[in-house]
Amino acid sequence: MFGVYKILISWYFFMCEQILLEKLYSDVLNFRTDAELIFDSLDSYQKDKFIFDFENVSFISRSFAQEYLSQKLRSPYEIKEINKGFDVCAMFDLVKKDDINLKKAKEEL
Repeated sequence: MFGVYKILISWYFFMCEQILLEKLYSDVLNFRTDAELIFDSLDSYQKDKFIFDFENVSFISRSFAQEYLSQKLRSPYEIKEINKGFDVCAMFDLVKKDDINLKKAKEEL
């Protein structure tokens, strides 16, 4: 059973384009335009599945996280993230939580 699982994971990684964000962009992702550039570049690949590797990305700003999540929702591509450090995960979680709270506040109006 484990062997089949390992083969499926290998196949999935083969079908995806893995993008090392730190090498292609920076280890610090500050701006909304950084997220826009990342997603705009996807059209140049011949794949429809992407893995964004956050290895060695030490910081993302709130504005980058907001734009990244917005772009990901609108994107026609399947996108997964790997190697998100604690600080990167914390910022994404904060933005998601703020979005949920904003939606609740709008419903109460």
